[in-house]
Amino acid sequence: MALMSGGGDPVDVDELATRIDHAWKTWQISRHRYSGLLPTLPALIRDTEATLRSLRRGPQRRQIATVASDLYGLLRTVTRRVERTDLSFLVADRGLRSAEDADDPIRLAVARWNLGHTLLMAGEHEAAIELTTLAAGSVITEAGPTPAAIAMTGALQLVAAVAEARAGRLWEARDRLSTVHPIAVRSQPAGNVGHTMFSPLNVELHAIAIELQAGDAIEALRIADQLDASECPSIERRFTFALDLARAYELRREETGTLLHLLDAERVAPEDLDHCPAAQEMVRRLLHSARSTNRTQAAALADRLGMDT
Repeated sequence: MALMSGGGDPVDVDELATRIDHAWKTWQISRHRYSGLLPTLPALIRDTEATLRSLRRGPQRRQIATVASDLYGLLRTVTRRVERTDLSFLVADRGLRSAEDADDPIRLAVARWNLGHTLLMAGEHEAAIELTTLAAGSVITEAGPTPAAIAMTGALQLVAAVAEARAGRLWEARDRLSTVHPIAVRSQPAGNVGHTMFSPLNVELHAIAIELQAGDAIEALRIADQLDASECPSIERRFTFALDLARAYELRREETGTLLHLLDAERVAPEDLDHCPAAQEMVRRLLHSARSTNRTQAAALADRLGMDT
């Protein structure tokens, strides 16, 4: 595996940074992000690791550490999506170490955000809350009251809110979330800090997820009705929006609505649907729909996904 390899030769740091930036763009905006990105990762990892080893004690050590932290952040989200918790912890830890070596407080906040997501993935909700709450409280002190620092404060609080919801503390999650929206509005000039896609829209998408965690499909749909997710540049966020709507309609036992939004999720990001066990379980349940048209379309979708039904 490339992450464990000691091989490879160092490359130009600026060239490496350009390749990693391109990889991030593929992952965040391509409808075929798995097939477009995954084949390129082994070489990218080998080159980054080799360059890190070569420059660790040289004058470019902070520059290469910065570049490496960006790669490890990408690897964290990829490993999450392919359900490799073990690798997710590995790359999140390496990202944290690289951000410390880079002496970059914003990247350090991003690395903590990534580690918080990995803890969520592992079901370590209390640890995720503690980590991200502490990080949110320190980033402005460490980086100054810049739009980027404000954005990372909000992004970290979002992770904590999700962790609160998954821990069963739904009112605490809602209370925390209510404080994040003004932060998102204030931080908009910062843009997509750390590839977190933090924004007012992203806050509302998290609100939908928290209401679904609470089993409140009506409130989730009420929030969704006020949103236009098509304006979000992130394929992952648009896919998640469609999938959450499908979940909401399934909670309401409205099979046609579930099917329509699963088809919308396929249109937005067909490869994401292929890598989403929760979505495929919804498809399987639709195969037993009382309506023959729903069963027929669900069967066609299952066939396109190559599902064993």
